[in-house]
Amino acid sequence: MAKFLSRALVAVSHALSRAGVSAVLQHELGIVEVVQLDSLSALHRHLKSSRDWMVLVIDPELEGCDGINGIAQLRRRYPWLRMAIVSENSDRDLILRSLDAGAHGFVSTNSQMEEIVLTFRAAIEGHVHVPDDFADVTSEVAPQRRAGAGHASAELTERQRDVMRLMSRGYSNKEIGRALKITESTVKVHVSGVFKALGVKNRVSAVASMEGMPLFRAL
Repeated sequence: MAKFLSRALVAVSHALSRAGVSAVLQHELGIVEVVQLDSLSALHRHLKSSRDWMVLVIDPELEGCDGINGIAQLRRRYPWLRMAIVSENSDRDLILRSLDAGAHGFVSTNSQMEEIVLTFRAAIEGHVHVPDDFADVTSEVAPQRRAGAGHASAELTERQRDVMRLMSRGYSNKEIGRALKITESTVKVHVSGVFKALGVKNRVSAVASMEGMPLFRAL
């Protein structure tokens, strides 16, 4: 592994989780140097001192982080940094917000080791990935808002709009992933978010609902 990818920061609230994540990075992914941090202030000190820290695994509950808002601020401040989120919370809304904030991946502390390694490896390589367990679009899609297509489209994130555009052209999840350079499981998470925002249960209904949206009339 190249030298600039052999240094990582682990900024996680709980000491045991920090140690576990560090062990995965070192023993499963070959990261040579891993520094464990317990606060946002300590993280900033390390990031300011060197740009060689190319990989960051961070917990939104880290002291001083301010949750996903803090993650987004880190991405804006250190755009070169590759970042994976680790959290005890596996709520899909949190996952979507993490991806929207610029994270390369998300794992729960309850995830299987294989998925944790896969997600961290994707982040190291600069790809976006979430475990398949979080990408099931059939379980949490509840019809809710149909009060106005324009209002619903305004609630979609930029990435969700990208997914919808390709969906309307008949692209499969795999094809959407290739076009947007994200993994298929990540596409599924975004599709789930689209369904929830539009209050629909399937792709046909989602595409049909686009007809009334000014944002998609040019498709």
